[in-house]
Amino acid sequence: MKRLIVLFVLALMMSNIQAQEALVFETVINKEGQTTEDLYNLIKRWIAHNYNSAKDVIQLDNPNKELTLKAKINYEEKNMTWAAASGYIDYTVDFLIKDNKFKVIIGPFSHTSTHIKWGKEWSNGILYKDELTDELFEKIGVKKVARKQYKEVDKRVQPLAKKEIEQITLSLANEIDNLEKSKKDDWDF
Repeated sequence: MKRLIVLFVLALMMSNIQAQEALVFETVINKEGQTTEDLYNLIKRWIAHNYNSAKDVIQLDNPNKELTLKAKINYEEKNMTWAAASGYIDYTVDFLIKDNKFKVIIGPFSHTSTHIKWGKEWSNGILYKDELTDELFEKIGVKKVARKQYKEVDKRVQPLAKKEIEQITLSLANEIDNLEKSKKDDWDF
């Protein structure tokens, strides 16, 4: 369990090294002795435990091969100056399953403002791994006059996305740990 957590944290730190890429976290979890069906069922159970409605978040369900989730984090800015940025951060979670292992890909993350009048202007869109530079702003088409606003919104939503990555990886590690414990227990009735 501790080794999984350390691997997740290291992978998260390494994911921040690459330049000007969308915020995406990717890792492979090895579980020797587990069939694709075992891992598929583990992931489905994890989804049921971690989302209000599994039916609402599952976008692709290819039994024993892959699952794709589409989820949202609600974002409400209480500071009146930045209130127009309130909305949500959406992201995907992909699981690619093989015997003895599965790959988890979390992201990309995208911020959308739901403000009635200024939603389009206050939506940052894709969240990036790195610090926002003038080069990146040029590349994605953010005008100079809007860059301060974009950076301030990014500074507020980035931690929410990274916290979601941590929560997903930790809860997956706990689900795997619980599976191992339940296999060790005698469940004869």
